[in-house]
Amino acid sequence: MKKSKTKKTLTQPARATQDPKIEATALFQQLEQERGTDTISLGKAVKGYSTRAAIMAAEPAVQVAFIRQVVATFARLGKATGKIPMVSAWFNDLKVPFGAEEVAKQLMRRRLPFTDAMLAEMLEQIGQMDFITFAPVLEPLVRELEKRATEGVLSPKLRKLLPRIMNGLLVKGWTEEEKENWGLPSAADRKLAGRIKSLTA
Repeated sequence: MKKSKTKKTLTQPARATQDPKIEATALFQQLEQERGTDTISLGKAVKGYSTRAAIMAAEPAVQVAFIRQVVATFARLGKATGKIPMVSAWFNDLKVPFGAEEVAKQLMRRRLPFTDAMLAEMLEQIGQMDFITFAPVLEPLVRELEKRATEGVLSPKLRKLLPRIMNGLLVKGWTEEEKENWGLPSAADRKLAGRIKSLTA
């Protein structure tokens, strides 16, 4: 008499909770690999990236970490040299994470759990850039600060970091020739600087 075979089933181990920063870094790298050399109409293009769907479905802590990484990467690439004529056009380099920037903008439409320390870190990084006009998610960050100001929870520390960004947008300290050569500040930069000034009052 044959013995009946007992069918074995493998139980998949529960997925360990991953550090949000580690998960965000992996998604950041995966998204940029998927983007390749795409730079045109990214607002539309990224919607077709499978990684975008994973990012949009991720936990809020992961989404926050993703945005912070985008800002930190741009700030590192565009760190101020103090001499405008010596600045390379880093913002035209295909290695700049344009896909990640676009997804970060889309994430910023949500009310994510940023702490004051996180916001301060990003504002400080942006304030150290040569071309703040190319800083990622700056307008959405200002919008977040405006909401906090309306709610009465905009801290003095955050307000203190804003003048440097405002001056960067208005290219204070540049010669007239430098401003003319680069076409800065733009009308959009002037408008955003005006909104920032209102937050410092």
